[in-house]
Amino acid sequence: MTRDYYAKRVREWRNREINPVRICHPDPILLQIGYLNNGFVPVESLDLQIRNAPFSEPKSAARLHLDDDFVRDAWQYGPGSGFGELLDFVTEVTREIHTPAASDWATVLDCGTTDGLSKIFHAFIDRGDCVLCEEFTYTPVLSSLACVGGMTVPVPMDASGIDPDDLRHLLANWTTLRPGYRFPKMLYTIPSGQNPTGVTQSFYRRAEVYDVCREFDLLIVEDDPYCYLVLEDFETVDEYKQKVPKSYLALDTDGRVLRCESFSKIFSPGIRLGYIVGTREFIETLKLYSNAINGPPSGVSQMVLRSTLEAWGWAPGYYEWLMQISREYRRRLDCAIAFLEKSKLFQMGKIKFSRPSNGMFLKIDIAVPLDSISGINDSMDSLQHTCHENGVGIILGRDMVASEQTSLVAFIRIGVSAVDDAEVLCRGLERTLRSIEVLGTGKG
Repeated sequence: MTRDYYAKRVREWRNREINPVRICHPDPILLQIGYLNNGFVPVESLDLQIRNAPFSEPKSAARLHLDDDFVRDAWQYGPGSGFGELLDFVTEVTREIHTPAASDWATVLDCGTTDGLSKIFHAFIDRGDCVLCEEFTYTPVLSSLACVGGMTVPVPMDASGIDPDDLRHLLANWTTLRPGYRFPKMLYTIPSGQNPTGVTQSFYRRAEVYDVCREFDLLIVEDDPYCYLVLEDFETVDEYKQKVPKSYLALDTDGRVLRCESFSKIFSPGIRLGYIVGTREFIETLKLYSNAINGPPSGVSQMVLRSTLEAWGWAPGYYEWLMQISREYRRRLDCAIAFLEKSKLFQMGKIKFSRPSNGMFLKIDIAVPLDSISGINDSMDSLQHTCHENGVGIILGRDMVASEQTSLVAFIRIGVSAVDDAEVLCRGLERTLRSIEVLGTGKG
């Protein structure tokens, strides 16, 4: 790695770094800080009722009281990288599941992946810099990139994810294919249960993509919130761990990978906690940004997560929870696929889909008998309107394209996570299929 990847603004962060004064005294009186004495905190204690499996009755309880040192600290400003016990925990999980190839790596907690990606873009992207991504992607990330002036360039996908041959062709012929654009600085990818396509890159495919990024000296930003939602068969914890897709970190001998993880899909979106893994130098820079911009993640959120993990017995109970939610998603997916395969539209070849191996999304391709962009868009507009009239929400594939130049997009994305159970999911699919049936008939 020979490039200076950092954005120009990073120099400003480093100039503003504050080194806290440490008072070496057995009974220090801290008059210099703006913390609150806990007597000013209106909440004395919290009671948590904790499940061991989704949709089950609580099996354990935790009372969080201000007399406890950890709880007392959680109500105050905390360390910029997050509380030590949680950092130790995510470090252990990363080492055990993803086996980073580099020796000098570290972790930092953030306020969820949206926050983590924003910090990465601020640290590495200057106005006019180019970032590569899958041609279909989680588009709010592109808005975050645009806020720092970054430009998105899509990379074609095949049934296995990013196409490494297309990626190499794009980079090798950059000045011809993208005249006037700066050479890319990073690749952003959702490698497992990709949103919106549901595709999971095999480890072999990741190795191919990594080799291209090494050849052209690109950073890899790996946004991987769905990897622990395993939709394949497993019986034991060891089998489950083997089914979790290995991170790009396992290939990263250069230190060019930044991995973003989130507790939003496996614990709670509202807890707003996640973490970034990468080379220690990169992580230290991201800590500077956290301290300068929004400080550490919520201490109360960290307290709730830490107490739940403690009630589960930390990593062993955490893996058991991941197995349980994976099985529930698998049950829902099985029901959805069985329902779709029995449908007239599937049997007539009007819809098709591939079973995902990770995540919470199913991509359904729709055979629309039109070959113009305007015709496809009109059909998709009509489908969405009819779905809404029939009381079901869907995501159109055309709304998750990385570039407006991507054309002829006739697929929808459905999620299996928000409904109460598989029965409700299938009712939603019935309404969706009924809406697809009227495409081109003029019926509402």
